[in-house]
Amino acid sequence: MSDGIMITIGDDGEATLYDDTYDITIHCESKEEQDEVRKALENIPHWIPVTEATPTEDDDYWCTFGAETGWFVDWCSWYQGRWVVWTDDTVSEVSNVIAWCKPMKPYKGVTGGND
Repeated sequence: MSDGIMITIGDDGEATLYDDTYDITIHCESKEEQDEVRKALENIPHWIPVTEATPTEDDDYWCTFGAETGWFVDWCSWYQGRWVVWTDDTVSEVSNVIAWCKPMKPYKGVTGGND
């Protein structure tokens, strides 16, 4: 929380006191470090509703599916502009994907010891 008072002006032209109770500040020592932090934050996997965007590259993704019995998460592929699942050598299109997420990269720790 800051020691000073900050006032913000909203789109409607009204002034309000700014509450910074839940703000997070990341201090960077250089433009390069700032660019690295920004890139890292942009690359954090997060759920993207299919109503907002679909992947730009054919690849495997975590998908949230809607079903009569509820929601579930599983792997599926974005392939040639559609959601599909692969079973053995068969590809089936799926229509109940509601959101998708890029997979995280695997952890590459030091082998051996207490990783």
